[in-house]
Amino acid sequence: MFTIGEYARQKFSIGNEEGDDLAFKYLGFGGKAARAQSYLDGDKIVLATTLTTEKIPGMTPSQIEVNAGPLVVKTNGVEAASADQPISFALEKWTVTGSKWTIQSNSSGIHIPGATIKTGVVDIPVGNLVILPNNLDASGFDVSSITLSGVVPVIVPNSEGAIFGYNPSVGVDQKGHWELRLLAKDGMPAATLSGLPGMEPGATIDFDIFSLISNGEQKLSFSKNYQGTTFHKVLKTKPVSFSGGNQYFQMMTSVDLGIPGVSETSAILQFSKKDNAVDMKIFPFPVDVEGPGFVRFITSMQQDAQTLKPGEFISKGQIRDKEGIVLQGTLHRTLNAAWIDVDPKGQTLPLGNAGTSLANVEGKMEADMTASKWKNFRFSGELKGFKGMTGDVRKTFTVHGSITADNESLNVKNIPTPFGGMNLTYDLKNSRLTGDMQLKQTIGPMSLNGMANITIDGSGWHFISGGQISMPGLGGMSAGMLIGDYDHMPQAVADKLMQFAYDKRVPPSFANGISGFFFTGEKDLPVINIPDYNIDLGVLSATMGAKAGLDARIWMNFDDAGNEYGIGAMAFAHVYFKAASITCTKLGAEARAELGVKGIYNTGSGAFSVNGCGSISVSGTAKQCFPTPCWDGICCKSCIGGSITKAVSVEVLLDSTGKTDLSFGFGNCSGQPPMAANW
Repeated sequence: MFTIGEYARQKFSIGNEEGDDLAFKYLGFGGKAARAQSYLDGDKIVLATTLTTEKIPGMTPSQIEVNAGPLVVKTNGVEAASADQPISFALEKWTVTGSKWTIQSNSSGIHIPGATIKTGVVDIPVGNLVILPNNLDASGFDVSSITLSGVVPVIVPNSEGAIFGYNPSVGVDQKGHWELRLLAKDGMPAATLSGLPGMEPGATIDFDIFSLISNGEQKLSFSKNYQGTTFHKVLKTKPVSFSGGNQYFQMMTSVDLGIPGVSETSAILQFSKKDNAVDMKIFPFPVDVEGPGFVRFITSMQQDAQTLKPGEFISKGQIRDKEGIVLQGTLHRTLNAAWIDVDPKGQTLPLGNAGTSLANVEGKMEADMTASKWKNFRFSGELKGFKGMTGDVRKTFTVHGSITADNESLNVKNIPTPFGGMNLTYDLKNSRLTGDMQLKQTIGPMSLNGMANITIDGSGWHFISGGQISMPGLGGMSAGMLIGDYDHMPQAVADKLMQFAYDKRVPPSFANGISGFFFTGEKDLPVINIPDYNIDLGVLSATMGAKAGLDARIWMNFDDAGNEYGIGAMAFAHVYFKAASITCTKLGAEARAELGVKGIYNTGSGAFSVNGCGSISVSGTAKQCFPTPCWDGICCKSCIGGSITKAVSVEVLLDSTGKTDLSFGFGNCSGQPPMAANW
């Protein structure tokens, strides 16, 4: 007796005779079933299949492998296979993409509905692209719906004449490549672009030949009536070529802004799709400018350094000149104007040391569009960190090669009227301003008239002048003037200033530095009944004369409140006599008398402190020399004799508190060198 029991149903794996993956043919494609995933299950065979084409011309790689998934084989045929997964392969430098594919046993190949061929310039939609075992069938391409990289549509008036397919001889190398060719017909362009941001309404870019080849070549021929495209009314372009990617394309083009001194050049304009709108971007291109005085604008090539918007082109860059100006700037081109300005505001230029500068610089260089040339660069800045300068410290400069400021003015602390008519030169390399001005100034009861030299540098600033000063009670007199704030007293400044003074000593508050103003002057007075005489009798010559005058000075410190002055005055007389004879006898005598006061006076409180000084100096000399024959006559040699000089002074101190002091000493009041009786 036999007993029949149940036997569990099993899956049997499938492979070739060697136990490897099974190879087979399906619809003309080479097929391979992965042994580990292929099996026999009841009445069906499931093959984990990869399908491979033969070599297809123009493809990279030349064969396509498609993971067809599980092919199900039954006694009545092969079930249709499909996949809702993307498929992509290359046609040289082009790319074919699809969101899904299907395989049917009664069809001729692998179908990709709604495929797109991306050429890098235009996207070509194909209603149903078919991968055949040894070819591609893209006969369903639709040029009426092509776009420029998915950004804007390409209008093809003659869509019936469009050609797409494999061309066995095309391009520079005349080899086989895939090609899209659009041709003009009956006066209609082959293709047209319009609606890009900034284009004029109704403007188009028209092509008579529009040919794209899968090796990356393109042949674009513009219509004979096409004169270029102007974007936002200011940027004139003539496209040269196009390239692109996913949702963007780039246009290589010549560009012309119509700016004096800026030549036509090449640029790249990029157009991309963002939120159903088209965005335009400029890759920076050079718009360098050179204006008068060797002023240059150098384009910044950083991303986003240039902007094109309705009616205006903007480019960031630097403003430089041969003297050393370095400022950030912006070039502007509008419908009717072009200019370069200092941007952003708040920049500084070096002037002096770390604590001083030309601050908050503003400036502009404009183009004369009618004459097609640039005007001079003008800029202004504030003199920052300089003690004693008040009011409007902004000065305006023009670059002519040298950097100059003409007819400027400056307010000085404790001086009510500003100094005007300044002409300055900006020595940027040495961080210094130098210049001059004609002084015609009234300061309180004093009137000034003269030429001043100006210095502004790392040590501070000062005006030094010589001219005429008019003071109450003294009238006109030659005078020196010093105004400024300088960390030391330059010897050349002291020498120039004190040449106008009888008393050669600088006030102690100015001896080691300048911080305020100081005026000093000397006035000669007539000496009654003592005229100058010169006598020459051959055997005897003699000279005698006298000089008398007044020395006055006034000064104030910037640290003071403006009502405290230093004052000084001195009267002096000097009488001299000298004689010589042919017997080599020499006689001389002189006398000097001085009387002066100097001190501090506060105009607000009336307080004062005054030092007075009086001195008398006498000197005499007598010499006897021996006549000696020499080549031009008799010479006086081997002299004997002597001289004597005596000076006695008295000094007085008076102040508003009633303090009095009197002292005697030797020497004179003015600090003049000792007399030698031969003045």
